[in-house]
Amino acid sequence: MNRASTSTENSPIDSSKAETLSRQKMVHEGLLVTLLTVLTKLTGFARELVLAFYFGTTIVVDSLRVAVDISFHVWGVIAGNVIEHSMIPILVKWRTRGAHRSVAYLLRVTAWFGLALSLLAMVVIWYYSPKIAMLQAPSFPPEKMIVVSEMIRWIAPSVPLFVACNLLGYLLISVQKLRVFSMLAVFQNFGLILGAVLVGLQVFPPYWMSVFYVFSMIVALVFLVVDAKKFLPGKVRFTWKRTRVILFPFIASLTPLLILALVTQMRLFIDKRIASDLVIGAVSALWYTRFVVTAPTQTAGLAITRLILPHFSAMIQKQEADQVGRQYLILLELSLWMLLPLVLLVASCSEQLVTVIFARGAFQEKSIGLTTIALIGASPGLWVLMINPLTNRIFNAQGRNILLMIVGSLTILMNIVLAYVLSDPNGVALGVAGVAFANVIAQFTMTFILLWFLPGNVTFKSILIIFKWFAGAAIIFGMLTMLPDIENNWLHIMVVALIILLGWSGLTLILPGGRDSFKRLMKSVQRSKGGS
Repeated sequence: MNRASTSTENSPIDSSKAETLSRQKMVHEGLLVTLLTVLTKLTGFARELVLAFYFGTTIVVDSLRVAVDISFHVWGVIAGNVIEHSMIPILVKWRTRGAHRSVAYLLRVTAWFGLALSLLAMVVIWYYSPKIAMLQAPSFPPEKMIVVSEMIRWIAPSVPLFVACNLLGYLLISVQKLRVFSMLAVFQNFGLILGAVLVGLQVFPPYWMSVFYVFSMIVALVFLVVDAKKFLPGKVRFTWKRTRVILFPFIASLTPLLILALVTQMRLFIDKRIASDLVIGAVSALWYTRFVVTAPTQTAGLAITRLILPHFSAMIQKQEADQVGRQYLILLELSLWMLLPLVLLVASCSEQLVTVIFARGAFQEKSIGLTTIALIGASPGLWVLMINPLTNRIFNAQGRNILLMIVGSLTILMNIVLAYVLSDPNGVALGVAGVAFANVIAQFTMTFILLWFLPGNVTFKSILIIFKWFAGAAIIFGMLTMLPDIENNWLHIMVVALIILLGWSGLTLILPGGRDSFKRLMKSVQRSKGGS
């Protein structure tokens, strides 16, 4: 009796302690991954500088962007986010129940299937690279098309390597261990930097950038195998019961996301097709713009959006749906508070930022103009690229992927139509800015629609939070429009940054959500220091 009573009394305490430790682990791991993401972005910055210096917005960078994205299109379906967002909730479910053989079964089946498809894709890309180049950039002259075709052919082996790296990475995510996987892009960046330097010095022909990219993936795979070795699944028998209980739910969760992934990759393909028809260099401008926009977003939010899926999944398994809603609102406000100032800075200083970052070597007036236009169109995406994945994670954790497929597919089709309309020289004529801005509108529309499928109190509080911080950002942007022109680029950026800092500090002091976000950020930093 005594023993039973003690057990009953201690159970809530033990549960609370376990929850606290889990949250501290997530915060600590998240901040560590954020630091590693900063390292990734620094190497990415070096990569962009090298490419801009040697090639500017020319056919070489256009070809590299097309080639890298072709591999992204393929592995993005076979082993990209679609697999991650379907697999992680199921892995967490079986780990929570201590069913390690179920985990092993799912990982083994997915690995063999993914690697088989990726090897087939590699052969197809290698053999049909000239036709793929023609589909992607039909308006390029024949002599330029050869460069595109060779770049695509030699990047083909990266597809199975990507799939292997990502499958190992998802295994590590399910146990909230992201350190080496978060550095995958560092390996890729070093490979591209080395390739760009040697090609720029005319030591090798352009397609060797793809060769060095593939070599960097081999090195990354070796490091991931070492990091994931103790988590690798053991041998497991393939039985009908395991297939029915484990694989069928995974396929049911995967199918709608797979359809959404195919539509998404189609949209990315069409985006580059539209840009290649505008002018040579437009694809390169989108490449440089993507880096400027995603660098701060991913640095601030990649760890959060990655770690939050297993965290949300665990809470759903424990039937703590209300807690999921509360944490979503906290993260939504924190994200807006952190990222909207960056939107203001980039939108107000697009030309100055492009000039300061890239204007060296071959990156001259034409390249500056194209990239500035693209960056103006893409700048609102700084916060959308954070909020959209954060919102999607709730539906992934709940297994509501059919809803994501329907809403996502409709907004992607809207994106394609808008990209054509906004970039049409006979219409609105925003050019490459129209292609970038169409994506921002579609991402925001998707998030706004999904908010209405959350519980009512979460929906209305979310809309209120978004409206509140957008109103504050609009006031500060109005102040920035009255700022006189400053010829010195660095001085212009610093003055704008100071005005934004002062204005945002004022909003943080006035609004309770701002004060709360600041306190949470400081507590997270202190916990991380205490944990290390």
